[in-house]
Amino acid sequence: MTEEIKGRIEQIKAGQVPEGYKQVHSGTIPVDWNEATISNIADEITDTAGEGEYETLSISAGIGFVNQAQKFGREKSGAQYAKYTVLHRGDFSYNKGNSNLYPQGCIYRLNDRKEAAVPNVFESFRFTAQDGDYYEQLFVNGFLNKQLYSKINHGVRDDGLLNLTGSDFYSCCLPVPPLPEQKKIAEILRQCDKVIELKKANVEEEKKRKKWMLGKLLSPPKSNNKTYERDGWKKVCINEIGSVITGSTPQTSKAEFFENGIYPWVTPTDISSKYISETERKLSKVGINVSKKLPANTLLVTCIASIGKNTILRSEGSCNQQINALIMNPGFDTEFIYYAISNQKQYFLKLAGTTATPIINAAIFGKMQFDVPNYPLQKAIAQVLAIQDKCIDLLDQEIFQWQQKKKALMQLLLMGIVRVK
Repeated sequence: MTEEIKGRIEQIKAGQVPEGYKQVHSGTIPVDWNEATISNIADEITDTAGEGEYETLSISAGIGFVNQAQKFGREKSGAQYAKYTVLHRGDFSYNKGNSNLYPQGCIYRLNDRKEAAVPNVFESFRFTAQDGDYYEQLFVNGFLNKQLYSKINHGVRDDGLLNLTGSDFYSCCLPVPPLPEQKKIAEILRQCDKVIELKKANVEEEKKRKKWMLGKLLSPPKSNNKTYERDGWKKVCINEIGSVITGSTPQTSKAEFFENGIYPWVTPTDISSKYISETERKLSKVGINVSKKLPANTLLVTCIASIGKNTILRSEGSCNQQINALIMNPGFDTEFIYYAISNQKQYFLKLAGTTATPIINAAIFGKMQFDVPNYPLQKAIAQVLAIQDKCIDLLDQEIFQWQQKKKALMQLLLMGIVRVK
């Protein structure tokens, strides 16, 4: 990034207008760019489904257009369906339903279908003389959030939709770069999207590879008894592998149990990766003494919520009663048992039963059986699977870096802070 661009960014952050730029309602833009309301550069779509046959779609925040029957378990019909708005490929819809991800509602473009019908409570529109790709990137970046927030009547509506009229939405202002520049900006950002999509596809392939490896490496060679005996494979229950402890919850009303907490206190919602050291809440020295203190390298397995989800505790800590902790006996590798349990999701679900609250208590958990080889082979198998995990982690990091790179480019290009020729 050049010093000129850095200086321009600092000026805009300080509320100043750099040379060659102007301040408009939607922000600071180059002097040769225009600004217009949505109503001035886009056409509102009013075509209705009537008696036509169209796939009915809804909008899901963070995902985009989804089949309405799949989302709600039913299709709309009759007079209600007849009023649905008909979209064609490239058209936009604004869903006025708020969510944690999009508090001001979200705008998506129909890209993967030739035509469809959406609820008429959505604000649907299309660009004819502008580049839709540019404005799609602008909306993805949340450009309208600030304007929408100022226009929304923040009173409560019974239908869960934001209090925002169509005229208020279409009065929002957008930057209007010269059309060739719109196209170039959109092309640059679209190339970022392609890279991210390819890397996500690579991650999915590596996850499939890991699943195959789990099936192969964790299954004993039963067809070859000599190999089975040589490598020391045997079926052992959890109680032979280690000591099972069900977690507990200290009294949350006693602040001294959590104030200045240093020991991770794990709940099922904290478990998202192979190892865990940070949790939403931590126990103090007082709190850990009234809880069930667990040593580092303890395996934690959920027994009620998200049954079978597991992780390895990196340091001393504790867990709540929705988790069974397994402290390993000598001769058993924690990483290997972690992978063995990860590979047995259906086994867990079967044992949990179909009651209103499925559970695997300590007694049931302790009797669960797994095929386990000798200790050196446990270590070797765990090492191979750990390398595969590392490969997936590195690809995830690359995706995150590209997402950050694209985010930075959007901030620079969409408002003309950096110009493209």
